[in-house]
Amino acid sequence: MHDTITETKLPYGNAIITDPLNDAGLNWSLTKVPLQCSINNISRTVDQSALVRDNRILLTTVPKNWKITQNSEFVSQIEKITKDNDISLIYGGEFKRGLQTWFMGESNTHSFNLSDDDRVSMGLLMTNPHSYGSAFSIQCVPIRTITGVSFAFPIKSKTIVNAIAQANDMFEKFQEQVKFLNTKKFNTEKIQQYLNKVLPALGNNQISRPSLEIIRILDDPPEGKLSLGTWWQAFNAVAYYMDFVSGIGAETRIHSSWYGRNRKLKELALHEALSFATLLS
Repeated sequence: MHDTITETKLPYGNAIITDPLNDAGLNWSLTKVPLQCSINNISRTVDQSALVRDNRILLTTVPKNWKITQNSEFVSQIEKITKDNDISLIYGGEFKRGLQTWFMGESNTHSFNLSDDDRVSMGLLMTNPHSYGSAFSIQCVPIRTITGVSFAFPIKSKTIVNAIAQANDMFEKFQEQVKFLNTKKFNTEKIQQYLNKVLPALGNNQISRPSLEIIRILDDPPEGKLSLGTWWQAFNAVAYYMDFVSGIGAETRIHSSWYGRNRKLKELALHEALSFATLLS
């Protein structure tokens, strides 16, 4: 655990300093409340329960025999994973009023630098959903420290050991891809073609509105002159737009970037950036 807030800053969530449960705002519990229905003025208990937070917020309904994993249990599991794998917890929080709780860990052994000021660390996103049909998950999340942009890669594994091994392999592959992109330059024509592949224009428009925003980010990059004019910069501009500009509110943006549509768009953006850069080889 860090004694002070890590240098890695994410656009959403609470920084973890010493106490994960309280620092992440997850010091609350859940209760199952039996549900009843009324038929011909006769009350009957049904096979579903309401899942309710201790502040009386109704999250969802679940089967009455469904087992709750309380946030305190989640934290105990996370602390074991981080201790066993030399990972520091850096952020945590909740989505959808608590329907999903999460922690981001940062590896103390896996990172790389493109320059003295441009570091990419390996994040590990661990999620505990409070909903029937969903399970604890781990994602490999490389994080560009200077901007806080993150790139989530889902992991399919039945064991924690295999999930960590997969995350390490994914990060090594991402490192190779990033270093390759950082050696290849783009031009204005290719950038427009690239953006039209990732975020196609609608109707008779030559370029989409999101693409125009990304071009503005390229003209005034948040990372300054680092990797200027490279396909690494181009890919990052798309990712920065997804994490900091698109959608309404930081929670919506980051949820989409880690679990939803924007995550898939980032995968497409990486694939297309590699394709355009490869043509230059």
